[in-house]
Amino acid sequence: MPLRGLLAFIISIAVTPVITLGLRRWHVLDVPNGRSMHRLATPRGGGLGIAIAVTLTVALGPELSGVSRASLLMCGVAVGLVGLLEDVVGVSALRRLPLLFAAAALALPWTFKTFHGGLAWHVAFGVAMVVWIVSYTNAFNFMDGINGLAAGQAVVAAGAWYLVGRSEGVAWLSAMALIVGGAALGFLPWNVPRARVFLGDVGSYFFGATLAVMAVEALRSGIPFEAVVAPFAVFLADTGVTLVRRIARGEVWFEPHREHVYQRLTTQLAGSHTRATVGLVIVMAVCSALGALSLAGSLQLRLLGDLGVAAVLAAYLAAPSLVGRVRRRQPAIA
Repeated sequence: MPLRGLLAFIISIAVTPVITLGLRRWHVLDVPNGRSMHRLATPRGGGLGIAIAVTLTVALGPELSGVSRASLLMCGVAVGLVGLLEDVVGVSALRRLPLLFAAAALALPWTFKTFHGGLAWHVAFGVAMVVWIVSYTNAFNFMDGINGLAAGQAVVAAGAWYLVGRSEGVAWLSAMALIVGGAALGFLPWNVPRARVFLGDVGSYFFGATLAVMAVEALRSGIPFEAVVAPFAVFLADTGVTLVRRIARGEVWFEPHREHVYQRLTTQLAGSHTRATVGLVIVMAVCSALGALSLAGSLQLRLLGDLGVAAVLAAYLAAPSLVGRVRRRQPAIA
């Protein structure tokens, strides 16, 4: 099983510089705007290497017992292609949204092959799954704003799910987690500490959709909700709270901005992407560990883990305000 992760890592780290060279040559660059946390025009679309690595490793390797390879790949590839279209030619957010819903729906035929229930349950499940995939894909994309953060989310989720899969005997989850984690690790040297290439929408969309589908399949395999979703908690909370605040103020939610918690924290850390990313990765890992308490079979431990995740998220969301207050109280140095 570890060979799958190693193969994905090798493909990812090998093809990313080649893709980066092509992106530079074709002038596929991320030019700083109102949302950007970087200052220089940088190639975007490096996540294509991750998509290639994951797809080849899954498609050419042995069958993943307990889940269809098509159900794990088709949606991620289709959603990733929408992102690639945005990276290369540019597509407005409102035009991208229906494309994302259509691409997300490609996961349904294979999922329904093993789905039991009447027509009403099929419809309800299908709508919920598509909305979840599109929502998390967009959340992942919104949080892909500093070096290493998005790939770090993939590594944390993959690491947590690998351990959960091993613990619960869900072999496909452990195998797929190794592949996704290996591909993400292969990209990181090209993005941290100095970004020579960005994931781009192709990378964030592929990661977001693939992880979202894996989460659904993990729940269907009997993994407790908290153990599955806790690795996502920071991304979901940051995106959700930020969007609610912007909508409440009457702002256009899909326009570029720098109001996410992670963006404000990065600014407060003198613009250090590495320090901010390391801090968030630690927070995500803590949430994952607390979510894993749901595996213990004890209601008390499960509730303790739930409360722990809630407390960690509350502290994270309040961190920019708390840091700002502390700095304002500090005496100025002459």
